[in-house]
Amino acid sequence: MQFKLDSLSQQLQLTRDEADRTSKELIKKSEDFAKYHHEKHAALAQLWSSYNVLQGSHASTEGMFKALHSAHNAQTQQLSQSLACMQDLSGQIAKQDAMYTSEAAGLW
Repeated sequence: MQFKLDSLSQQLQLTRDEADRTSKELIKKSEDFAKYHHEKHAALAQLWSSYNVLQGSHASTEGMFKALHSAHNAQTQQLSQSLACMQDLSGQIAKQDAMYTSEAAGLW
């Protein structure tokens, strides 16, 4: 009977030791997971912050691009109008030059 009692006591101690070891391992893994979760949460928050900054920067850049594109179109139209006006004036000058040349030739 004593042998059985000793055997059961030994099994109980081994089971308690195993439970204690498992409990410590669970606590360690829980702490590691909490640390990992905290780090990943902080990294995700940083990524969202960067994303929001980039989104704002993109919107601003897109606004500037549209303004520059509009200004470019306006200047292109103005340049085209000025070029047409210069070509018209060049044509008028050429006509007048020919007319004056003809009149001057008639005077001689």
